[in-house]
Amino acid sequence: MPNTTSYLEDLGIIETKYSGIPTLESLEITIQECFRIAREKSTFLFLGDCTELSGGGSPLDMYQMARMYEEIPESRLVKEAIILPISDKGIEDMKFYETTTRNRGFNVRLFNNRQTAIDWLKE
Repeated sequence: MPNTTSYLEDLGIIETKYSGIPTLESLEITIQECFRIAREKSTFLFLGDCTELSGGGSPLDMYQMARMYEEIPESRLVKEAIILPISDKGIEDMKFYETTTRNRGFNVRLFNNRQTAIDWLKE
């Protein structure tokens, strides 16, 4: 799954743009990169742009990703907004991810557009 993670200086947000079909390995790499930047920039506002995903990961991968968060000490500081894929293929998987992470006490929300997601992060 190709993705890019960058720090949006003007917003104080760490953004990851996903495309393709996610794998557990690529998600783990992305999580590590996000937290590296978060520690460096002292911000835990994450924006996941999933509009270009062509399919979701397996439910097990989404569950495992949520479990990975539990192992990171700063994970409870994270506020994560996820922009849903344009394609219907990954939407149900993203909803499962949201439910799984929220059930673990993480502050994660799904959005249909970028500006609404950013507005929520900046509240």
